[in-house]
Amino acid sequence: MRENYLQKLMIGFFLVIGFTSMTFAQISEGGTPKSFDLSNDKSNIDKITLSSPDVNQLKIEDEFYEKNGIAERCGISITVGITPENAGTWSDAPNGDRIWRLEISSKGAEAIGLYYDKFEIPKNGKLFIYSADHSQIIGAYTSKNNPKHQNFATEAIYGDNIIIEYNETHSNNGSKKISYNQNFNLSISNIAYFYKGFINYSKSEKVNESDDCEININCSPVGDDWQDEKRGVARIVMLDGGSYYLCSGSLINNTNQDCTPYFLTAYHCAATASASDHDQWVFYFNYEATGCSNPSSDPSSNTLTGCSVVTTSDISGGSDLQLLELNSTPSESWNPYYNGWNRNTSASSSGAGIHHPAGDIK
Repeated sequence: MRENYLQKLMIGFFLVIGFTSMTFAQISEGGTPKSFDLSNDKSNIDKITLSSPDVNQLKIEDEFYEKNGIAERCGISITVGITPENAGTWSDAPNGDRIWRLEISSKGAEAIGLYYDKFEIPKNGKLFIYSADHSQIIGAYTSKNNPKHQNFATEAIYGDNIIIEYNETHSNNGSKKISYNQNFNLSISNIAYFYKGFINYSKSEKVNESDDCEININCSPVGDDWQDEKRGVARIVMLDGGSYYLCSGSLINNTNQDCTPYFLTAYHCAATASASDHDQWVFYFNYEATGCSNPSSDPSSNTLTGCSVVTTSDISGGSDLQLLELNSTPSESWNPYYNGWNRNTSASSSGAGIHHPAGDIK
């Protein structure tokens, strides 16, 4: 499935990228929320406004984390317990289809993420999440996205005001009086308040979180020799307890060369996270500038959700290692690359660290 599996990169090299200052997938189907075609007044949508955390205090704590080699924290979890039964607004489309919408806001957030303890979309349903100004839309999530475990997460939406929308197609039974929420089992357990590491492109902020010494991966000639390897590297938004962190890692191949989605990152990247936390890690592939210059807006990326731990080793064991297996196989359309490795104990004669420093583009 892949050409020229690399044998020149050692596992030790890929640990560098961890440092940052269709099984069941998040791969969505695209499309447009049904409400966009209607003249529904947004003011009629139920809205939940969440209290914002003390970001200044969080950043003081982050200075301590940075000095002690802990992964870059980017957000804090707000417990909510939101379901269609206790929040949101149902409405009818002219053809009998049903729409459920809920607006969620938390002042000052760079981005908002939704984390679920139940995620079950019926076959005739579609779920979308988008910014209030419609500048960012993710979805449609369908029954194909229902996870093996109930825990799930969706990609962050930039800004401090988002809308979640569920569309259910009217059953062709000659009646509009259908059980519109049958098998629609959704429970948002936590809201991620992201206070750094995300670009709010609705404010035309520039992508540039990394230090001046960092070079964009598509900058010639430095990046020219690493155009295959870069395709395996992804940004990770990790949940560990009540906080969210940023790290980097890479797809790696195995001796069968069968592209099992093994993913190598560092032990210090939230290795103490629980199994349910790992089910809600979000991996961002192809998050990079097209050239040498930083773009003026946030570039697109491809995301999937969830992983499990294969093995770990902290630095006392000789390696800052965390080997994961993704819950989903990256789509071939993303052009993923499974980087190679060997067991040679000799130092490599050359190398490069490809990563997402402080959550920036690659």
